[in-house]
Amino acid sequence: MGETNNRRVGAQRLRNFLSVVAAGAVVAGCVPEAAAPPIPPAASECGAASFSCNLPYPSDTWLVADPSTRTGVRLDVPEGAVGAEVLAMFGDRDQIADAEVGADGFSSVTPVALQLPDALAPDAIPADGGDVVQAWDITSGERIRIHAEVSQHLNDERGVRNIVVAYPATRFEPGHRVFVAVLPGVVAFGGNAAAPSGSKAWASAQTRDAAARFVPQVAWQDVLAATSFTVRSDESFSADVDRMVAEVHAADLGFRNITIAPSPLGGAVMVSGEVQSLDYRQSDGTIARDGSARAAKQWLSFVMVLPERPASPKGAPVMVYGHGIIAMKESMLVVSRDAAAKGYAVIAIDKPNHGTRVGPDGGHIAELNWPSNLSRLQSLMLQAILDDISLITAVTKNGGVFDVSPNTWFGPSGDGVADLDLDSIYYSGTSLGGVLGSAVVALEPAIDAAYLQVPGTGIIDVLFHSMAWGLFQSVVPGNAPYGDNHALTFFAQNLLDRADATNYLHRIRERGTPVFVSYGLDDGLVRNETTERMAEILELPFVGRQYDPLPAALLDGAVDEMPADGNGFHQVPTDQMPDWFLRPLQTHIAFLEPASHATLDRWLDDRIVEIRARG
Repeated sequence: MGETNNRRVGAQRLRNFLSVVAAGAVVAGCVPEAAAPPIPPAASECGAASFSCNLPYPSDTWLVADPSTRTGVRLDVPEGAVGAEVLAMFGDRDQIADAEVGADGFSSVTPVALQLPDALAPDAIPADGGDVVQAWDITSGERIRIHAEVSQHLNDERGVRNIVVAYPATRFEPGHRVFVAVLPGVVAFGGNAAAPSGSKAWASAQTRDAAARFVPQVAWQDVLAATSFTVRSDESFSADVDRMVAEVHAADLGFRNITIAPSPLGGAVMVSGEVQSLDYRQSDGTIARDGSARAAKQWLSFVMVLPERPASPKGAPVMVYGHGIIAMKESMLVVSRDAAAKGYAVIAIDKPNHGTRVGPDGGHIAELNWPSNLSRLQSLMLQAILDDISLITAVTKNGGVFDVSPNTWFGPSGDGVADLDLDSIYYSGTSLGGVLGSAVVALEPAIDAAYLQVPGTGIIDVLFHSMAWGLFQSVVPGNAPYGDNHALTFFAQNLLDRADATNYLHRIRERGTPVFVSYGLDDGLVRNETTERMAEILELPFVGRQYDPLPAALLDGAVDEMPADGNGFHQVPTDQMPDWFLRPLQTHIAFLEPASHATLDRWLDDRIVEIRARG
């Protein structure tokens, strides 16, 4: 009972701390609404904020034929599409050319943006697109389930919004052709029917043909906006990632400078030291995209908690923890106290530009939010994945070096028996640690199972709908007009594909690695739709009580209790949280709720049953 009370007190303190931090960072105000003046018409020619020459995005206008690629096309941004003054914001590095390297189409999880001339209310588009926003797989002939909205990012020169965005509920099929259209039925401000976009003038023949095929009931002149594009192949980026992962697995990575101390993070003893990782970043912090990236060994600080009594006769099963954005490795407390009490060891490192790595990596991640750092930021995410795989490789190859428990304090520690069970490796990640950690699980077959808290996939989708978007939106040049700003923001997803777990999740499913996903309803940092994308691609069964509606596809195979193998996902209710300006943060830290802890405890117990059954 004492442990339970301590846990509750600790969780409440962490909630209070996070609330104070957020309160210091947020300024709320109330301004009376003035009477809205009449809305002038949009620009008649493209080039204005209300009529971008770069929307719809993506589109065939950014693709050229290339028979050498898997898809028969390659990405080629038209010259002049991005103005010189905007390009200058990216600095000396050609960020556009970076995204073109090896790209035989657009990201499988790209947002699709289409612009109408009329001002649109936030609720002008049904959340699932309804009949007015439709997406079709041209290759298979099947309709694609989407999430749709009127973007609430920025305004045009009239002070209004007129961009419709569609996101794949899972992902667009790699190598396939996709058609997306906005159809009659959208109501503009003032109650009139929305008018067609002038962007139809540069629609490709493939787009027009797809409209005739998939929406034959609507004449082309009545279609409001439409686009078509090719989805890139996974191999266009994953082949090089697989090369780097193979090099990490082949490396002899060790530990040094091991020290022990009483543990404030749960368990009997805290072990600190350094672990080797392969770093693929160049001097400017970027990882080359053309297959030329070469690694150098680096030493990273780690912290590990050892239990008082290991759960396995072979030693303590090892749980690798991935922390959230702006956090650090010591935040493993959210799982380490529970896990160590049950006999697990928990180990973590800081992600690049976090914690002990802020100085060596050239600044905190929050200081990198400038256009010139775009390629550096996406490389940071890939390096974080490679670092965790390096850590796991070091544990599995050289984790036998740890024999420090029991710690006698008055003499030599250890008992001649290795502390860790190197045959039992698990992963747990929270927030960003789940976003990137799910890619770690997909790329690292040594992981037996994973427990992810408030994760999501589709990195731009996650960030664009997050209360953290304010921290990162300045990575896109602020002098890019409203419509172009959307095109560049969503174009960044192509850069992020190497680190986006959406593209690797099928490997987890095919390998059969159990994953449990826990998420809080109405999460303000990682929106629920991105978590549900992960659950659907992984084909996880829904577990327990349903607190919020889910698509039918996510309820197939639903069960009342957690499966014995620990594979599934569940919802943590948040309706008990107050409706105030910190609610988006509170819903994100739903992993501190008692219901979340109870689920983690059950999952940990079931893994121990498996370990002991293996002998």
